[in-house]
Amino acid sequence: MNVLFIMTDQHRADHMSCAGNSVLKTPNLDKLADQGVHFTSAYCANPICSPNRASLLTGLYPNMHGVRSNGINLPENVPTISQILYNNGYHTHAIGKMHLQFWAQKFEKSAYSYESVNHWFSEKWRYKMDKNLPRPYYGFEDVEMVLGHGDVCCGHYLDWLEERAPQYLPIIRKRAKAFFNKTHCESPIPEELYPTTYITERTISYLKDHVNGEHGDKPFYLHCSFPDPHHPVSPPGKYWDMYDPNKIELPESYKDQENLKNHPFLGDLLDNAFFRGMVLRTEPEKVVKEFIARTYGSVAMVDYGVGQILAALEKFGLDKNTMVIYTSDHGDMMGDLSLIHISE
Repeated sequence: MNVLFIMTDQHRADHMSCAGNSVLKTPNLDKLADQGVHFTSAYCANPICSPNRASLLTGLYPNMHGVRSNGINLPENVPTISQILYNNGYHTHAIGKMHLQFWAQKFEKSAYSYESVNHWFSEKWRYKMDKNLPRPYYGFEDVEMVLGHGDVCCGHYLDWLEERAPQYLPIIRKRAKAFFNKTHCESPIPEELYPTTYITERTISYLKDHVNGEHGDKPFYLHCSFPDPHHPVSPPGKYWDMYDPNKIELPESYKDQENLKNHPFLGDLLDNAFFRGMVLRTEPEKVVKEFIARTYGSVAMVDYGVGQILAALEKFGLDKNTMVIYTSDHGDMMGDLSLIHISE
């Protein structure tokens, strides 16, 4: 069997219509769930990106693989699913967000990251980063990497964007300086140039290459990883206005905001600037409603991309012998207890 592993970032389990959400429409994810198995009891090994991604790839808890938080690299000697499949004759390829090494802040001063956002955004370092990226990378024979969130992304995505519309590169770099502490913001990037479109297009291109014999008679393990709907959410074009913030209903527990101030651990941290910027923060009703509405738009765009990918599988005759898995690395508080999850 071929394996297509689709992952999103910070996508709540109940943010699909097949999971009972009466507002958000996800027809393609619903179809996938209807034709396969919809798991309703899945648990996060760690509610932060890097640790849980490492757990999904290794089958180990964070205390075993060593990535206890963002800022720590997954040791390259820890066995991964991709490495095992590679060793057993699969062609392994990754497209999109990896986050198996630190992006910005690091725990060890001497540590080096092949996923450093600062280096991938740099004109001086960008091409060196691609040249120096080891292949295989954690068992993936090749990687088409996307680093960042919303429309502020770098990695190989910038090469693709530069070919199509180089005028947007300085815009993205400028936005990156004040982007990541926001919950949501409108995007100047059109739908056809947005990172979700890049990942969808490159995934379909890989499937076409495979059916044309580019990988011989090997089965494939394709890791397709969208960086949305992680904040700051900035769905482009029609997806920005697809859901009306004024029609969003807040969770019942939003009213418990005052009780958080008396929490023995969280109480003092809710006013801490670093904690608010990087982990959890409370927000007023208007902001939370806008955040949820824009998140719905981001999920809707991912759903459309998944639909295109599933259609390509069928078109290329790969649907009968390809296992398709859809998951997310973790979720978001989305106004529960008035909190928004702001981990990198």
